[in-house]
Amino acid sequence: MRVRRRQTVERKATFIAQVTNGRVDGRHVDDIGDQALSYAEVKALATGNPLIMEKAGVDAEVAKLTRLRGAHRKDQQRLGRTLEATATRATGKEHLADQCERAIAQRVDTRADKFTMQVGQHRFDDRTEAGAQLHAEIHRLFTHPREQHVERIGHLGGFDLEARIDRRRGDEVVVALAGSPLTVAFERADLRDTEPHAAVTRLERKLRSLEHLRDQARTDATDARHEASQAQARIGTPFEHTDRLNTLTTRQAQIAAELTPPEATPATPQPPPITPSPGPELAL
Repeated sequence: MRVRRRQTVERKATFIAQVTNGRVDGRHVDDIGDQALSYAEVKALATGNPLIMEKAGVDAEVAKLTRLRGAHRKDQQRLGRTLEATATRATGKEHLADQCERAIAQRVDTRADKFTMQVGQHRFDDRTEAGAQLHAEIHRLFTHPREQHVERIGHLGGFDLEARIDRRRGDEVVVALAGSPLTVAFERADLRDTEPHAAVTRLERKLRSLEHLRDQARTDATDARHEASQAQARIGTPFEHTDRLNTLTTRQAQIAAELTPPEATPATPQPPPITPSPGPELAL
């Protein structure tokens, strides 16, 4: 009777521990809770059975190592994703650096009195005049009937200027320096609130930023390759507590078997006694 009462207390303690820790899922309650271990130990001391005390310790350590093994598996999956992402980023940055290098070789100097620019069908040596014509070309694109449209609108610094409007992404015209990774976006407000020469100046600044963009891309590629290398070195690392967990799992099964009471052997049913039936009477 006392053992049964102690078991009842242990089950209640398990439930209370899980409720207070927020680990109750529906009507499911785990067999062992953190708080319930102390009650298992009390029962072990009361019953004098050291196996119950050992079971409490083994169960707790198995649960801990199982959680660590799960975290290790998730970390391995994360490393795989990191390797893929950083390798892709490094390749992209290296491609960008190569684009910048080719664009630098193609670039023509437009600084100071070397400035010349074609906009539409006209060539200009004055930035203000070129800017006014550039504004007109961009305004015309804003009124274009198609939602998506791309056309060549001029030439600057060795590059054709390709203007693209895509109203699905907002009301702006993006001017790309074809053959380079450089673009400049112009919104309606940009044209309304700035002087015409400012649009030309923005494009020239982009051309002068190629070296910085190339160097930054190379740095980013190097960093990404280093990060990928670190992830690669850790991929495939085995869980360091595998042997310990296997040993404890084996011992856990042994303890459970020792604590399981042997099932009573059912008595072999005996056949009912055979009563000889009376034979026919013999006539004398």
